[in-house]
This record gives sequence, structure tokens and C-alpha cells, in this order.
Amino acid sequence: MVGLPGLWTNPPFTTNGIIQGYFPALIIQSGDKFSAQVGCMNGYGSCNVTFELKYQVITPPDIVTGENSISQSKSYDGTLFTYNVDLGSLGLTGQYVSFALRVTANNDSGQNAAVWVAPRIVQ
Repeated sequence: MVGLPGLWTNPPFTTNGIIQGYFPALIIQSGDKFSAQVGCMNGYGSCNVTFELKYQVITPPDIVTGENSISQSKSYDGTLFTYNVDLGSLGLTGQYVSFALRVTANNDSGQNAAVWVAPRIVQ
């Protein structure tokens, strides 16, 4: 069985510690959706984090004309939360948009092992 690609992220071991990654901007097409499953790694019982999909609308050359985010808090319970966000419903169709995936620690545990499983934009 082939595993799905993912990102294992560990914010700093402090409450409100943040780890994030930015992705190059792209033009959002009609029907585009952001999809991912998020959760805590198996066996990390003290994990308690907030996942956030951040996005910025950019007007070339590099002027941010709007930004927002969608967040989901998750503590270890052995399950994954599914993001399935219709980007058009956010008014992003035809816009040049940059995305960031952010995880914020809700406690100071060294067990905040957060995963983004198969994060992607799909039609």
C-alpha cells in the first residue's frame, strides 16, 4: 500500500508557538478546492493544536489586497479532520492567491506533532 504525501509539523514547545509554510501564488480557477486531512500523529496523546489555512489575494507585482484564514482546533483523539474548501465560494476565482499552512500550539507540550495529509488544490 502506498502512503499519501503529507507534512509533519511541530510548532515550538510553547503555548502559541507557530510553524508555517508559504506556497507560491497561483490563479484560482473555477471549481478549485483546497483539500487536506489534518490531525495529531498517532500516539501523541498530549497534542493540542490549531490548523489554519491562510490565504492572501495579491495584485501584481506584490501588493496584498486581502487576506483571511480558515482554522480548525484539534487535540489528539485518533481521528483526522477533513478540509474541503471551495475556493470559489470564498470569492477567489480568477484571483492571484498565495496560501500558507500554519499550525499553532495550544499548549507547551513537546507532543504537538501535527500532520497535514495530502494537502492540495483540486478541480
